[in-house]
Amino acid sequence: MIAGPFAFRPGLVMILRLLRLFAVFGLTGYLGLLGLLYLRQRELMYPRDPAKADIAMAGLVAG
Repeated sequence: MIAGPFAFRPGLVMILRLLRLFAVFGLTGYLGLLGLLYLRQRELMYPRDPAKADIAMAGLVAG
């Protein structure tokens, strides 16, 4: 049987596995945050409540 490159380095395998897990969760969180920012911007630019339309036109933040 031919040993792979990480056959005698179990510590390195664990570190790479944790880094991959961190990257997946980090990317998921980043994309979720971008989605929330997009929804917030869309709500400010095109409010569903017509009373907030004047605030958006003036460039102010709706509270």
